[in-house]
Amino acid sequence: MTETIKAWYELRRQQRHRKLTHEKFKQDIAEARKNKKSRDHIERLNANEQFEIGLIDDEIEWIATQALRSKSERYLLPWPEFDRESGDWIESHLTGKWHLSRGAMSDVRSQIRQEKKERFQNWQPWILLIIALVGGVTGLISVLKG
Repeated sequence: MTETIKAWYELRRQQRHRKLTHEKFKQDIAEARKNKKSRDHIERLNANEQFEIGLIDDEIEWIATQALRSKSERYLLPWPEFDRESGDWIESHLTGKWHLSRGAMSDVRSQIRQEKKERFQNWQPWILLIIALVGGVTGLISVLKG
């Protein structure tokens, strides 16, 4: 559970960092245009923004992959085999880290949801029985006291 919270927090932190980075470069580019900087200068700012955003996006994808792996292991679900040719794995051109593709992430999330649903369905009759017993005992007590 704490791993899930840590991953959620780190994902939100990286997403916030991405937004702030974009806003900073947007300001820098606007200021460069206002100050009539050269076209090369503005293009370098654009390239730097793309690079920085790319690094952040790679980190977000890697964190999401690790979080899904943790959940998948908790439910003893199969994990996509690492295969460069399968399309399930993508290598970052910036960091060299490998992460799941969006399609593979979606498949793993579907498996996790299905497993959670099946596990809940195993407990559902027992939960309903306990609720019914508590209701019955409460009704009996109120009749006997009334």
